[in-house]
Amino acid sequence: MKHNHLDSALKHLKETYNIDGLRDIILNQYDLIILYCDISNRTNINLRVLAGNLETIGLLNVPSIQFEDLMSKFDLKNNYAEVAGEKEFYDQIYNAILTFESTVNVTFPIITKKGRFWINAKVSRLDENPNICSIYISNITKSMEEEEKLFIKTHKDSLTQVFNRYTLDYHYGKRYKLPNFHVFYIDIDDFKNINDLLGHQKGNEYLEAFAKILLSYENNYSRFYRIGGDEFVGLFFEESGEILRIAEAIIDETTSLKTKLDLPHSSVTIGIVKATVREDVIRKADKVMYEAKRLGKNRYLFSIEKN
Repeated sequence: MKHNHLDSALKHLKETYNIDGLRDIILNQYDLIILYCDISNRTNINLRVLAGNLETIGLLNVPSIQFEDLMSKFDLKNNYAEVAGEKEFYDQIYNAILTFESTVNVTFPIITKKGRFWINAKVSRLDENPNICSIYISNITKSMEEEEKLFIKTHKDSLTQVFNRYTLDYHYGKRYKLPNFHVFYIDIDDFKNINDLLGHQKGNEYLEAFAKILLSYENNYSRFYRIGGDEFVGLFFEESGEILRIAEAIIDETTSLKTKLDLPHSSVTIGIVKATVREDVIRKADKVMYEAKRLGKNRYLFSIEKN
C-alpha cells in the first residue's frame, strides 16, 4: 500500500487531539489547491476542487472550473514566451497538460481580474482509475517574478534591451527554415569616433536611442540582436518589399538622431540577405554589409542568397 500508516495516524489524531488529519493537515496547505478531473472526454474536462480555494490564484471561489477556461487566462506576455515564441510557449504548456501522462509538472502565468499569478501545476493519473487525474496547483508568483527577471537578463543586452548573441543563436536554430527569412546585418557608421569625441556616456545614449528605433520594427518572430559594440543582426520574416521599407526607415530615423542627440554625425549601413539556401546566412549578410560600406556607407544593400 502507498499509505500503510495513514489509517492509524488519522485515528491517533482524532482520538488524542480531536483533529481531522485529512481536512486539517493533509488538505489544509497554504497556497495549494487540489483538484481532480475525469479525462475520458478530452473536449470537456472539468477541474473539480477537492481542497483549497481558487481565489488563491485570483479566480472565483467556485467548486469547479473548465480546463479551457483556466487556459484562456494564460498570460502570453511573459519573458519566457518572448524568448521561446508565444505560440510555442503556450503549446508546450497546453499539450503537456493535455497529454495527462502519469506525471506532468508545468509552470505558467495567468491573468485574472485580481492580477497576474504564476502557478505550478502537477498532474498525475490515479493508479486506481487512469481516467481520473489529480491536479495540485500552487501559487508561486513571488519566486517566479524574480526568476523571470533573471531569465530575461541572460537573453537581452543590458544597455539596449535588444536580444543578445545567445538568443540570436537560439532563434536562428529554431527559425531559419520559416518562410520569407531575411537577415539584416547592421553597423553604426564611425561609432568609435563618437565615443572618442564625446565620451562613452554619450555613446551609450546613442546606442540606446538607436536600439529604440530597431525595437519599434520588431513583431512576432522578427527580432533584432546586439552582437557587438555597434553591430546588430536582425532575423525577419516578411515579404522582401516590407524588408526594404524597414531598412529605409531605419536609415532615415538614424540620420535624424544627429539633430536629436546633438551628434557630429549619425548614419548606419545595412546588409540584407534573403535566404534561399539557408546556410550561414548571417555571415553572408555581414559580407553584403561590408560591400555597402565600400559604396559609401549610410545605405543598405540587398542580396538574394547564393550557394
